Amino acid sequence: MIIEFKIFEKMSDRKYGQDGLLNSHSISKDMKDKILPYVTSNSYYLNKRMFDLLIPKIEGKSFDGVSLGADDDGFFAYTHRARCHSYESPEKIPNDKIKFIETTG
Repeated sequence: MIIEFKIFEKMSDRKYGQDGLLNSHSISKDMKDKILPYVTSNSYYLNKRMFDLLIPKIEGKSFDGVSLGADDDGFFAYTHRARCHSYESPEKIPNDKIKFIETTG
């Protein structure tokens, strides 16, 4: 079993905004189109994932205490310690998964 372990991430490895997403070779064009509406100037691409995406207002869901990210498999809620599995859209992330991830922060 191979485990990728990285203690420190360099700030210079981050690619901010839309350029980071659009220059990605690991995220498919279809997924880029889904992620693009959520990208802000604070969003960044690192290690085949987009982080700090805009959290949409979804009735019945509370993303308090977590951040929104995305990879080629979909969207995920995360903290500095954990993340949930990827889902097709932010609306499809179950509330119980969001609440659990919130407890890890």
